[in-house]
Amino acid sequence: MKLKNFQNTALYIFFFSINFEVWDPLNTGGSFSISKLTGFLYFATLLPQIEFFLKGKGYLRFLRPLWFFFIYLTLISFLNINSLSSSYFSFSIFQNIILFVLLINHARKIPGILQKAFFSFALGSFILSVLFSLNIGVTYDLGRIRLFGDNENEIGLRMSVSLIYLLFLITKDPFKFRKKKYFLILLLPSMLSLLVATGSRVAFISFALCFLAGLALIKTRTIHTKILILVVGIIIGILIMNYVLSSEILYQRLVASIKEQDLSDRNIIWQTLIPLINNNVFFGVGLTGYELYCFKVFGRIISPHNVIIEVLCYTGIIGLLSYSWLLYKIAQVSWQKYRLNGDLIQLILLIPVLGMILSGQQLMSKISWVLLAFAISRSIPSIPFPKTKIRIIHKQFVRFQQDNR
Repeated sequence: MKLKNFQNTALYIFFFSINFEVWDPLNTGGSFSISKLTGFLYFATLLPQIEFFLKGKGYLRFLRPLWFFFIYLTLISFLNINSLSSSYFSFSIFQNIILFVLLINHARKIPGILQKAFFSFALGSFILSVLFSLNIGVTYDLGRIRLFGDNENEIGLRMSVSLIYLLFLITKDPFKFRKKKYFLILLLPSMLSLLVATGSRVAFISFALCFLAGLALIKTRTIHTKILILVVGIIIGILIMNYVLSSEILYQRLVASIKEQDLSDRNIIWQTLIPLINNNVFFGVGLTGYELYCFKVFGRIISPHNVIIEVLCYTGIIGLLSYSWLLYKIAQVSWQKYRLNGDLIQLILLIPVLGMILSGQQLMSKISWVLLAFAISRSIPSIPFPKTKIRIIHKQFVRFQQDNR
């Protein structure tokens, strides 16, 4: 098997395993997980050509603000080292940035590879939903479903992404499944069931917004096809809404959000962090300063559950501008791609990323960085893989012979 095939297979396996991101079957306390293993194997297949996969030429407009943000975050964290926190280098964020770069270059080497990898991801989501149906790895937290110790919102968001992607495959059929694509409909009910069982408001709202945006923005060859899609979409939407209304956990949480402005104590956390932001509005206090503040105020390290507030705490306005510029450029090229040829999927899948930014932990989430890489990879031109020196020398030799005849 060619090295390229090993790399592609490892990529598919890695995407599949993202659904089991924190599953630790060896009970190592987080040192090992299935996704860490598959991620390491994927990286190992790239090592023989790592120089190519770490290239930034062609998409530096995305890398510059990203690396600036990370370097500044590391520097300000180092300057704020204290007796309670000295961990100034975030390996998790660094690892996600490297993954982001590797995936973009993999897609530039083999156009469309991430689209196939996302199909593998969706199959992984379906398997997870089947395990949920069989009550394997299931635990409950205040009535909400967890699987293999993973966070409810993370599981819900993955289901949301996979459901939208499968609907995209059924509607657009980019892999030319033809009539076989309708078998994908059989995967949807169990995945929707798991999404609802997590009780994740951000996941359901992301799914609903993606669904509505897809119906509104999808471009078709004829008006009749557009009308048909709208009618079928409305019927499916009504069925989904009725199903959600029958779910006690998710329905109650959605109602509480509207009537009582219940944000699961997020608003309390945000209010408590405001003094930290106000006192360090331009430069932030880094990871170390933030952890010190948390120990003093909360007695433990706690997530803000809002990346805008998190970035302001870490890096102030300086870091927020850099981080926001990255997101703006990605959204811009995704929109341009849609305007040019109606390519929609990379644009609407930015909605779950926005959900993670406003109500989650996007900086640490693999799936969010995968979605950002996917958006970029569909919006920048591919690059030819460099030829080996032997082939170059051979061509030069042949050209020399021809010139001297």
